[in-house]
Amino acid sequence: MKILRRTWQVFFSTILPLLVLAGLVFALGRIVYVQQPSFVAAQQQRKAEERQRTSQNDPPPAADSLGQSSDTSNQGRSQQQPPHWYQTEVGTNWVLAIISGITFVVVAWQAWETRKAVTAARDGIAQTERHFALLNAQWIDLSNFHCERQSSSDDLNRGTWSSMWWIRLTVSNPTPLPITVLRFETYFDGDCRIMGLQKTIGPRQEWTHPIFPVGLVSAESDARLVAGHPIGALLIGRLHYRNALGKDTWQPFAKRGSISGFGGPLTEDVPGDLDDQFMQLQSAILQRTKNQHAQHG
Repeated sequence: MKILRRTWQVFFSTILPLLVLAGLVFALGRIVYVQQPSFVAAQQQRKAEERQRTSQNDPPPAADSLGQSSDTSNQGRSQQQPPHWYQTEVGTNWVLAIISGITFVVVAWQAWETRKAVTAARDGIAQTERHFALLNAQWIDLSNFHCERQSSSDDLNRGTWSSMWWIRLTVSNPTPLPITVLRFETYFDGDCRIMGLQKTIGPRQEWTHPIFPVGLVSAESDARLVAGHPIGALLIGRLHYRNALGKDTWQPFAKRGSISGFGGPLTEDVPGDLDDQFMQLQSAILQRTKNQHAQHG
């Protein structure tokens, strides 16, 4: 349907005016071709009449009164009736005037259609630029962070109480285009984890309270919590997502807070370069793991 509409627009704005102009040129050529013999004859008659008027300016020979009266009546009739060449020129000029008026109307109409096409193209470019600006400005809001300490089901089956940290939060898409959440990279309590999700969030919608593990509870944190002391918790990581153009990108996030018992909210912002802090923590954990392997080896 769009292709058909575009074809009609091109036809009415470009092809049809050209066809009209071609028809006018053809009609003008036919008129000139038809009028050319009569026009040449009219020119010859006009020259003959001019020569006759020039010869009449000389003193005429004596004539009787009857001849003079006849000449006077003939001259009166010639003055009352316009010559044939004059009528031919007037008719040709009217035809040219009509064709010029039609040509002006067609050219003006084509100029108007061209202006409309240029305006539509400019508006389309502006809309495309706004669309790509929205795509490049897509982001995700993360809020309502809450940390929970839960026992691992596998450890419960074996009768042990090794605990894991779980995070609940709200994931919001404030943009007018959909976003697909791919995975979370997190650091929490000395442990790094990657959690794949593949969750699509519609325009201006939110994903409320998803929960996923972020690592084991460290021995030091477990001892302090068992003793009834709060711990300072830091959650930092990256959220990977796919925008409406299918481009994969990511954004950093971080929260911290004081936790006691079996969990609590993380409400404090973390200043500084979050990406740099996250990479430093990852490097420290990787170096610690290498050292442990070297000691055991």
